[in-house]
Amino acid sequence: FGVAVGTANTYLNVYLIVASSIYVSKYIASEVRLKGLLWRMVAFLYIATVSELKVYYIELILIFVLTYIFNETNKKKLLRLFANGGLILIGVSIAIKILYTIYPTFRNFYSVSSIYNTAINGYTSSDDIGRLSVIPYVFKKIMNKNSYQLLFGIGIGNAQYSNVSILCSNFYSQFWKTHYNWFSDALIVIESGLIGLAAYCLFWLSILLDIFKKKKNTDKIAFVISEILIVLVFLLIIYNTTMNIECVYFLIPLVLMAYMYNRI
Repeated sequence: FGVAVGTANTYLNVYLIVASSIYVSKYIASEVRLKGLLWRMVAFLYIATVSELKVYYIELILIFVLTYIFNETNKKKLLRLFANGGLILIGVSIAIKILYTIYPTFRNFYSVSSIYNTAINGYTSSDDIGRLSVIPYVFKKIMNKNSYQLLFGIGIGNAQYSNVSILCSNFYSQFWKTHYNWFSDALIVIESGLIGLAAYCLFWLSILLDIFKKKKNTDKIAFVISEILIVLVFLLIIYNTTMNIECVYFLIPLVLMAYMYNRI
């Protein structure tokens, strides 16, 4: 599911969040029993643990929360939220302990300070981009504090890269050590600026609002799954390069499931 640096586990992560969104939504809609949900969640957590996919634990909790948010809320569902949420938290806690045992270097990775430092600091060193420091890093170290470039970027396609060196852009050849191509938002900001990033995010937000409007307060699974995945898209834009590589083609049809359901 991806072994290259910068894309390792990216495909696997998309598979797990899609599968988790489907089964959690089906469970809330009473189409899957608790037993069926739990063994699948155990399997997903096991896969995430042995593959060092640390972000999946956070995504799974987020999927549960979003599922309840996007369903009609009543007392019965709130009780199920607390009960089943507790089971998932126990499962995630066990998975984290197993992760620490298998990979001792990750110990205390999920502390607040560790998560913050990992997000702010450079991904591999102090010289490259961190997930939450994309805009200031690009502005200062790549665009040399050029406000115009920060707003509009250097042009779509001018920062692209390839496994074939002669096909890489001159920009990539100059700045590849910053690993800007490991994060979707970094590549978008560099090529189309803050305006391009805002337009890109507004595109997904408009789809989310449109689906929410079309759902008309129903609990149709297709609509709920689409809503969950669109929210996770915003996380993926920041987290890695999912939205810029081929695995996005696996995600998009599921994101647009509500529109396909509405046409049937």
